[in-house]
Amino acid sequence: MTVQWFKFAWLNLLRNRRRSAVTITIAALGSAAILLAGGFALFTYEGLAQASARTTGHLIVATPAQFDQEEDVPLQHGLDDVGALKARLLTDDAVRQVLPRIEFSGLISNGDKSTVMMAAGIDPDAEFAIKGPFLTIKSGQVLTSRSKLEVMLGEGLARSLKAGPGHSLTLLASTTEGALNALDVTVAATFSTGIPDLDRRLVYTDLATAHKLLATARVSSLGIFLDRMESTAPVQQRIKAALPDDTPLLPGMSVEANVVTREKADSLLIPSDAVQGSSVFVVEGQRVRRRNLELGIRGTRAIEVLSGLAANEQVASPAPTTLADGRHVRVIAKAAAVP
Repeated sequence: MTVQWFKFAWLNLLRNRRRSAVTITIAALGSAAILLAGGFALFTYEGLAQASARTTGHLIVATPAQFDQEEDVPLQHGLDDVGALKARLLTDDAVRQVLPRIEFSGLISNGDKSTVMMAAGIDPDAEFAIKGPFLTIKSGQVLTSRSKLEVMLGEGLARSLKAGPGHSLTLLASTTEGALNALDVTVAATFSTGIPDLDRRLVYTDLATAHKLLATARVSSLGIFLDRMESTAPVQQRIKAALPDDTPLLPGMSVEANVVTREKADSLLIPSDAVQGSSVFVVEGQRVRRRNLELGIRGTRAIEVLSGLAANEQVASPAPTTLADGRHVRVIAKAAAVP
């Protein structure tokens, strides 16, 4: 009986060929439109995820209260013992870098005028190496690890305060104890994010300056940058397993870590920020070549190389996410031996 019905349907299609062709065309076009719309939506979501990962990290470690509660004083819900926690996270092979960040607000003044600022304390060298050129520098030089009591201003804020590189300003903010603190700083650079409203309020400074202003050693969060997007879920599960049960992914106010170390003579060491997963970029002439290595003991500053690299070869350090195999490079300076 079923075969007979199929036969009738087929004969009906042949008898009304024009109508059948129109119906099939409409169905095909509708299916194509649905597939194209779905592909565009998926591409958009993946692009947003990648942009977020480049900005804040593939994973963010913070206290739960940091996300869902208001702070009475700066860093009330911040992280303690950041050094131990960072060292623990860096033991995962897929973790390229862990960036601490301090977020706070306050006033910035040139002596004649004061205005509201939204400030971020960062580790400058690691931040710019991992994220690449995420700011457009309008004047001056970006912050470095050697920067002391220096800030970078959004161009709108700099224009409002009539400030530029070399000018002195004063930062005012509440400390973690609720007192008001002031700190004199020097403008190192002005920049643009491409968002005018943000440029009228945003200030970047180094972690030491932010800690001194807020009178604390805490940070707001840690951004975990991985070797690839696909590593996000596996790393998240490994971090959950590694941290205490009561702090599954978002660590509590403090972390206690016992680190066992050992000495090994005549080892070849490379900087930790040169390693992406288990590979590095080796400088060959004026280009870099990606090379997989066999790695040994991992530390917060250096990693042991068991094989794959000669002692007289140079590696790119730090290795930004934008670096690719065969990319043309210029050696700025040769780093000293890793202790």
